[in-house]
Amino acid sequence: MNRVVRARARQGGWWWGSDPVAVCRKPWQFSCWNPNDPNRRKLDWVSAKDPIFARCLAIAKRALAGELPDRTRGATHYHEQSLAPPWSLGRTPTTQIGRHVFYADIF
Repeated sequence: MNRVVRARARQGGWWWGSDPVAVCRKPWQFSCWNPNDPNRRKLDWVSAKDPIFARCLAIAKRALAGELPDRTRGATHYHEQSLAPPWSLGRTPTTQIGRHVFYADIF
């Protein structure tokens, strides 16, 4: 997802947000931040002392520095493979990674 966040931040504007934090916190864009998502509680309660969180933070820093490859091929959109959001209909994915399908030609 880091590349989707970076691609959206690069495009900027009122829709995406001007930086990675704004992009991530944009309502209804990344489900883990939605108030009703069960993973939101996990994010709210994560401890900086948690070794898994520390590893995730280190990876995120590398991602923001552009040190990780773009396996999404420039994607700005994605969805879980069992879903078919209206914006994805008739579009060709750039790739699929695990259960997530990525797109770069939406806007």
